Amino acid sequence: MKRKDNPSSLNYFISYTDLLVGLLFLFIILLMSFALSFRGAQRQLQDRLDDIERRVEIRSELLERIARNLRQAGVRGVQVDRGQGVLRFGEAVLFQPGRAELGAEAQRALGLLAQEFERELPCYGSQRPRSCPATSEPILEAVYIEGHTDYRNINSAQFPTNWHLSSARAYETYRYLVTVRPMLRSITNSSAMILLSASAYADQRPVRSRDRVDENRRIDIRFLLAPASREEITAPGEPR
Repeated sequence: MKRKDNPSSLNYFISYTDLLVGLLFLFIILLMSFALSFRGAQRQLQDRLDDIERRVEIRSELLERIARNLRQAGVRGVQVDRGQGVLRFGEAVLFQPGRAELGAEAQRALGLLAQEFERELPCYGSQRPRSCPATSEPILEAVYIEGHTDYRNINSAQFPTNWHLSSARAYETYRYLVTVRPMLRSITNSSAMILLSASAYADQRPVRSRDRVDENRRIDIRFLLAPASREEITAPGEPR
């Protein structure tokens, strides 16, 4: 005797199958949408990384150009740290041990540096004169003149701590630069903030090892890159 299929059971099975197919189709659409979004985000992130690398390279070219011009003018002991964006002057270039007064040779070196800054820095801030290199753009957030000492405490009447000595050296370097080239006081970044400033770190930021006293007694001039703007971060076509 043949078994008759229950129509209601068969309809239920068909509806259940349709539901599973619909859910599977929806899952595939969501998966494709996620994959496309992930690919777009990955491409956007790569674009940002490429832009950072480009800015770092522009900064490195600037530092190398300034250092090369100073060396050609006879300034000794100028170094460039490309990774950190630092133009470095050892203590012997500018100051006598335990002192913060600029001698004649130091004043000559800083006079040449001020001349380089007057020509170069506006090209990487907000002003950008017509004479700027074609590769220049407003990539700088700040230029800090940093005073650094070694780990040995000075403890003198004039400088009770290394903080006092590093601060005095940083300020004296800054003061001389803006005195010989007053225009340096007015150079601004893309946010209309003054570009050139001074800071001090005593022995808190050694170059490599705290025991390398000759390297750690120094003036660093650090070129900080400006962060990307909202327009640069937002992908084309997205709301801003």
